[in-house]
Amino acid sequence: MGKKSKKNKPTFGFNPKTEKIPRGLSLADREQDKTVSWNIAILDKDGPFGWGSLDLDMFWKHIKLRFAEFEKLTWDEIFQNRLHHRVQIENICPEARRRLCEIELDDYDELVSLGITNVARVLGVRNGFKFSVLWWDPQHQVCPSHKKHT
Repeated sequence: MGKKSKKNKPTFGFNPKTEKIPRGLSLADREQDKTVSWNIAILDKDGPFGWGSLDLDMFWKHIKLRFAEFEKLTWDEIFQNRLHHRVQIENICPEARRRLCEIELDDYDELVSLGITNVARVLGVRNGFKFSVLWWDPQHQVCPSHKKHT
């Protein structure tokens, strides 16, 4: 009897290009582990919370630096800081709800508020690991905090 040819044997190799995904995990679950990125496709330039009123000095000193920090973090890491949180649409001020209707973005259930300073906020929409920048809120008026005993 002769030797069997190696050509006929199935080979089981490691393919480093294939990512193993545990069963039951959705794409959103996997995206939770990715660092945040953002876009400006829905950025509102006008209105009460539009970016037209932004002081360029504020942008370079605070916003740009904060966004650079966010790029290194996942959403879980960002939400560990109390300055950053989800905001249900029913909890935003009436003026902001009206503006969402005007710019035809009233189909969202929630926004995300990212603290730039203790008062100033950037609001937008989270889609997986991406953040779509919407509003600049320098006075924390879109969703003001209601502290007890104040």
